Amino acid sequence: MHFSSGPERTAAVRVEAVVADLDGTLVRRDFSVSQATVEALELLAAARIPIVIATARTPSGVEYLSDIGRRAALAVCCSGTIGWSSRRKCLLWQDTLDTDTVATLVELATGRGAGVASFDGQLWRMTLEYGHFGASPAAPHGQAKVIVEAADIVRAPCCTVAVRDSPDHLEALASLLACEVQSCAISRGGTTLLDVTPHGVDKGTGTSRALALLGVTRAATIGFGDMPSDVPMLRAVGRAYAVGEASPSVVNAAHEVVEDVERDGFANKIAELADSGWRVE
Repeated sequence: MHFSSGPERTAAVRVEAVVADLDGTLVRRDFSVSQATVEALELLAAARIPIVIATARTPSGVEYLSDIGRRAALAVCCSGTIGWSSRRKCLLWQDTLDTDTVATLVELATGRGAGVASFDGQLWRMTLEYGHFGASPAAPHGQAKVIVEAADIVRAPCCTVAVRDSPDHLEALASLLACEVQSCAISRGGTTLLDVTPHGVDKGTGTSRALALLGVTRAATIGFGDMPSDVPMLRAVGRAYAVGEASPSVVNAAHEVVEDVERDGFANKIAELADSGWRVE
């Protein structure tokens, strides 16, 4: 554990909500959830502190992880475009990308040989190439998937688009899309993945919407994340924790760095906060 040079805090507050990413933060590389993490979630439940999930996964992807899904108060899904109530099993909001934006994204990405996928709230549509760059269609994410032609992605309504390319080409592709398609937000979700959402929508805006629904202030909320796509979420909470060997952008947005998910960094910090009476400075 070490402290970063992130934003400063001065006054101690009691934690009233926790926001956490899933993969790489609560969920291990083999898609399992450790017993220590489950116990940490139980500590939060016992203290009546809601846990909000902020993830690129879909609602069904959150529900598939039942140890987490059934304990979550709310889930910010698809990088902010969908709000989901795990307890009531209903949508709280859903944003959409406009057709022209999707058409331009697909044309630029496929023109460079990248794979593209879109999600309409129920179904993932993905090109065959999408699976060539590290995608895991067989991974236990819970949602339905179908292989389609690029034109089918353009024609279908969607709330988020995912673009995959090789690690060597991803940064250049991200720069191209950011330059050419300014009616959307592009964030890096992994070494081969870009998440695309409507302009002004990300994990941070989704977190703010979730906290407003819960009636919890930003100052009384803590957040945990490990990827650049988590940075807006970490900036939307009062105290931020970078999990594991996070990228510099994540560390810079955090107040403190905790151990990685394989060493139960999230769980250990929650246990520490419970011992301190849930107060952070």
